[in-house]
Amino acid sequence: MPLSPCGEPSSSLVDAMMTSPRALACDFRRLRFSRKASFSRSWRGFFAAAPACPRLSFSSFIVNLLKCLASQATFPGEQPDGRNHALAPQPQRSLDGWHRFVASGDRDLLASLLSEHIVFRSPFVQSPIPGHTATLLVLTTVVQIFENFRYDRIFIAGSHDAALEFAANIGKWQLKGIDLIKFNDAGQMIEFEVMIRPIKALQALGEEMGNRIGPQLSWQAGRGRSALIVAAF
Repeated sequence: MPLSPCGEPSSSLVDAMMTSPRALACDFRRLRFSRKASFSRSWRGFFAAAPACPRLSFSSFIVNLLKCLASQATFPGEQPDGRNHALAPQPQRSLDGWHRFVASGDRDLLASLLSEHIVFRSPFVQSPIPGHTATLLVLTTVVQIFENFRYDRIFIAGSHDAALEFAANIGKWQLKGIDLIKFNDAGQMIEFEVMIRPIKALQALGEEMGNRIGPQLSWQAGRGRSALIVAAF
């Protein structure tokens, strides 16, 4: 039986299989296995409608069929035609701006990317940290602490959601982490969540953050936001 370059059965076999699915399903019930796990003679009637296939065994046919099905499967984050989702234009511009901020540390640039109602989720505590001022303070400090920071992979989960896998050093500790970013329709960041491993690197980050922005956190405490921010670090 000839196969197409991608491993698909020839059209003649496909036509034979698709002519009467209900009849084939009924014939399939007559397939019987002997105690030695071999097909009984009833298989001949099941494949009588198919063209002769002297060079392809039943097991090879099943393998090729599964490969073809897998090649057409749609996975989470993909459209039916296999293309990955892309960010909407405004979120994409903000993501490009975020990469420029990471490279430059430009505080004003970051401030323009954050929504006034952004929520920051720290890897240290469960409770979210709300507000533009707190998020700006934390993110501008973190980029100063990380050494050899780089993004290894970027995942797009829809028109307004992105996940960025990063690696960095803090002193002697190597770490891996994920930034989960959600954008609004205007392209501003409205949620920013950070996850980091291993625990030793996370503890080193928390200690360094506390040393660097302790006074600023005390100032935020006077404005009624201390409970969430101080707990984060």
